[in-house]
Amino acid sequence: MPKEPCNDSCITRRCSSSKVSNGRPTPAAFELGSHEFLSVCWLEYFGMPDLKKNMIEVWKEVAKHRDVRAKDQFAVLNVGDAKKTLMDVCKLAVGVEDLEDDEFPSHAGICGYTSADLDVAVVLSDMVEEDDMYPKFI
Repeated sequence: MPKEPCNDSCITRRCSSSKVSNGRPTPAAFELGSHEFLSVCWLEYFGMPDLKKNMIEVWKEVAKHRDVRAKDQFAVLNVGDAKKTLMDVCKLAVGVEDLEDDEFPSHAGICGYTSADLDVAVVLSDMVEEDDMYPKFI
């Protein structure tokens, strides 16, 4: 397993129900805010044989650190697709980095842009289709 998410990896972002409309995340789900990175989870970190099993592990881990509500969902993005699209559309070379948090080991961050780059949130939300959204499994 690579040390950090590679282009073939998938990342997931928790979206509260208020940041989901018509089964898809709104740009608000991907706003950077005051942080230096957009908090995501690296799905392949857990090494489970399929997406659903990795998602279950993500839910368990996130629930240790955040208030996860029953109607929250997770949006899944491919790392390489997100990086390429953000370069093509926003002209930004973003990266996805393992945040090396021993208490939250799948925690990763999308880095390389600022809160002034509002189009990033729009592009990322537009990339997520309804079938890329996952409800609570546990």
